[in-house]
Amino acid sequence: MLPNCRKVPLSAELTEIFWENACVAVAHQYLRAKGKEGFRFLPEHAAREEQIQAMAKVGAQVIAFLRK
Repeated sequence: MLPNCRKVPLSAELTEIFWENACVAVAHQYLRAKGKEGFRFLPEHAAREEQIQAMAKVGAQVIAFLRK
């Protein structure tokens, strides 16, 4: 799945943002399916960014595994 806007390719920056958020969503669904805590709102910005990075990494690993 590739994002686009009115048949115009997104910039590299927007594509990266899309990918990171897709990975977070995949990680959330994967963790919840395993009975674990998924993504949650954290009021502190630094903690929220750390969680996003960690979830994106998990999601990317899940996607890589499923692509095999």
